Amino acid sequence: MKTRHAMQGFSLVELIAIIVVLAVGIVSLLQVFGTATRTISNNVDGQLGAQLAQERAEQVLADRRNPALGYTYVKTANYPAEASVTGFANYARSTAISNLAGGACANAVTNTTCKQVVVTVTRGGQKVGEVTLMVADY
Repeated sequence: MKTRHAMQGFSLVELIAIIVVLAVGIVSLLQVFGTATRTISNNVDGQLGAQLAQERAEQVLADRRNPALGYTYVKTANYPAEASVTGFANYARSTAISNLAGGACANAVTNTTCKQVVVTVTRGGQKVGEVTLMVADY
């Protein structure tokens, strides 16, 4: 004959032990989920930052190739910093252009001069994308 205790199922201690084990498992899963969400968000920021920086770099190159504008147009004043990039309110973009002396650009025969263009994109004050290019006067 079975005892009354054997027929009742789980005891209170067993039920609490199961709840504790499940809670530990769920907390671990939530931590992994939180980490994955942050990583995906950072990747999206990086991709969008690179795209916005590349967009400005392409604009600089197009202006350089435009016969009406040319090499002399490529200067920082013509590419003002944007505190909020159109369509992307949380992203800021700045362009720094400086003259390069020597190095790969120096060529006494052709009298070539160059400028370094650095486009930086930030989100919330943190850099999320940057493109550096060289523009030559040939």
